[in-house]
Amino acid sequence: MLRLLGLCIFIAFSPLCWGEPIALADGLMLDAEVAQKHKLTIKMEKVDTFGGLETLVGRVDGRLAYFVSAVPIDQSARKNVLWQRLSAELKRNSDQKRYTLLREGTVASEHVFDIEYKVVDYTQAGTRKIQIYYLLDASKSSYWITATTVVVPELHATLARTNLLVSLLRPASP
Repeated sequence: MLRLLGLCIFIAFSPLCWGEPIALADGLMLDAEVAQKHKLTIKMEKVDTFGGLETLVGRVDGRLAYFVSAVPIDQSARKNVLWQRLSAELKRNSDQKRYTLLREGTVASEHVFDIEYKVVDYTQAGTRKIQIYYLLDASKSSYWITATTVVVPELHATLARTNLLVSLLRPASP
């Protein structure tokens, strides 16, 4: 019985059992073995709703909790300008032309990134959305990481997981 249970657990977590890094965006990597070590239940998928981007699908306590996608951005723009552009875009896309900032902060990175994040709440096309936006800034490249949450009441758990996940991202080797 225990052997069968162990096999079921192995199969459930098998998407993380490969050794190759995940290319989340051009020049941005996540080592699957590192994610396994930190017990992050994630799986790489292509999700049509995110424009066919490579997307990490994450679970918290076994339930679907968030989608994470990354986009490289122009290095020449300053951080405050990038945040202002995001704010303008959120206001433009929101039903009420406004959004609520729920939380903001920084994440300590295991690599060379300086990481800031903001959690925003807004309504778009009649649907409430809570999203976490990360700005990863390195000397040679920068990225927007967008974490779209699924389970709103568990935002604290989702934020803890996505903060850990983002802290483990690293620039791809040249």
